[in-house]
Amino acid sequence: MRSYLNGSLLCAAVILACQPRTPAPSAEDAASSRNERRAEDWRRMKDCAEQAERFAKQLKAMEREQEQAWRSQTTRFIDWDNHYSPKYSRCYFRAAYLNQSKSKNVPWATNIMFDAFEGRVLSSCTKATDAGYARGFCSVDDQAVRSEGDCAACQRYIDEHMDN
Repeated sequence: MRSYLNGSLLCAAVILACQPRTPAPSAEDAASSRNERRAEDWRRMKDCAEQAERFAKQLKAMEREQEQAWRSQTTRFIDWDNHYSPKYSRCYFRAAYLNQSKSKNVPWATNIMFDAFEGRVLSSCTKATDAGYARGFCSVDDQAVRSEGDCAACQRYIDEHMDN
């Protein structure tokens, strides 16, 4: 029994010794990998900026169509910015709208964040502090995060995704 165990251990040691060893990545390999990631992120930022331009044109065209159909417009698309997030691997588009409604039940400005390639609304926020606005004008509808009626959480979501 003892010789069988010793023979098994010897055999295992020989097998392990004969296994090819994978060398640790060199500093050059690591630097090359970082450079490839940076180049890929740069390409995605460029693609994101181009898509954001197209998306802004689409939103402006939709606004013109609505204005012609309704003969009045209560919201105006006034500004936008975009950000490619390497952290989330996503292209974000933030649109600022000015609300021109005479109603006191509507906040004067709203930010809506979209996934620029999907065209899907991810969040809609106002900076108004009136609690009455929160329910209808502050929401996050991302697959990973959902909230409604919490304007501070909505603004944190936009800031996090536009800055990282």
